[in-house]
Amino acid sequence: MSVVLKVAATKDHALKVPNGDDQIAMLHSALEDSIYISWEVNNTYQAYFTAWDDESVAYQMLTVQNMVEIDGQWFVIKQCEPDYSGGIGTTAVTLQHISGEISRMHIYGSDPVDWGQYSHTGNSNVSLDVPNNTDTVAQSVSPSDILNAFFGGDNGKNWNITYQVIGSFNNAMVENPYAAGSGKDAISRILEAWTSAVFWPDNLNLRIYSHDEFYKDYGHRYDYLRDTSEVQLQYDTTDMTNAARLVGATQEIQTTTDSKEQYYFAPFYFVDEASHQRWGLFVGDDITSDTITDKEQMKAYAESQFKANPDFTLQLTVDPGKEIIEGDMVRLEIRPADYVTKVGLVGYQKYPYSHTQSSTATLNSNAANILDFQRSQQTNLSRLQEQTKSLIISSNNRDDSNNAWNETEVKAFDDSKRS
Repeated sequence: MSVVLKVAATKDHALKVPNGDDQIAMLHSALEDSIYISWEVNNTYQAYFTAWDDESVAYQMLTVQNMVEIDGQWFVIKQCEPDYSGGIGTTAVTLQHISGEISRMHIYGSDPVDWGQYSHTGNSNVSLDVPNNTDTVAQSVSPSDILNAFFGGDNGKNWNITYQVIGSFNNAMVENPYAAGSGKDAISRILEAWTSAVFWPDNLNLRIYSHDEFYKDYGHRYDYLRDTSEVQLQYDTTDMTNAARLVGATQEIQTTTDSKEQYYFAPFYFVDEASHQRWGLFVGDDITSDTITDKEQMKAYAESQFKANPDFTLQLTVDPGKEIIEGDMVRLEIRPADYVTKVGLVGYQKYPYSHTQSSTATLNSNAANILDFQRSQQTNLSRLQEQTKSLIISSNNRDDSNNAWNETEVKAFDDSKRS
């Protein structure tokens, strides 16, 4: 079966949400079971579908950089693969969410204001000196500061971009927060400095959420064998680190005769003991900072850089028609493993128009989830050990009616064979 999708072409492929001023056609030949969206928090946001050639204007518009509206969001066509077989033409389409197009815009920050373009010489006072870009300067900034520097004022208007910060964030020390870069670089700086932040756009409204504002309980649950046919769990300790030598900032000390460089505090070796006791010792490379001058802050920074627990992946196969919401704090129950937990949905491959295709949902892996599952495994192990012990005792107490030898009889027979 097919579903109706909007296909749009903006003038000069301008970055904007299509409207009545743009060429828009209705695509009737997209196969509903082929349409899916792939999303991973702070990473992937793409869509895919296949359409057959119904000789319509919309089908002919399936070319790169045109847009398609899927499940209320606009996606930009990045790849098209026409195929002709058995007298039928089809096109497989790969699309990227429209917000990914901010990689096309570039802001030059505090670089020279006008170096000119090919058609003119720019500011007559521009310097020909090569700028020194080696200096690293850390500044105390907020996510709003970075968003405003890149997308505020004329920049946002020219690229039809708006932005929001949803939730509370403390200022953080960020190295060269306003350095030249693309719009995508600006978002990456925010996500690197505030590691619990979530970038979740609504078309060209770029939104940065705090963890607690993004992950919400909508009352949904996933029960294995009730509404999810498969649950896959995976541990991976490959990239774990829970110990390292820590090296902080240095300063110039002036003496009566000369100057010398000196640490604000002595480099030290630090171990996350809880992780060490639970999983063993995983020593990583030195963790350094050119800006941290306090030993306790350095320890806290190291804890944020460690990977103190294994990667723990929870992926579900979700029955068709089951609602999937990004950031949903769902109740997960795996009865055979005696495992029940609350966990956030951080990725999916969903089929918004299909009544037959199962979707997949990826749930987040945090220390609490890992330890909960570890405890459930230990509980099951203890139960099985008790069952095995009971079976052994029961077997030893059986009478001769079962023709079973007891331990004394086995020993007597063995001794007779040896004599």
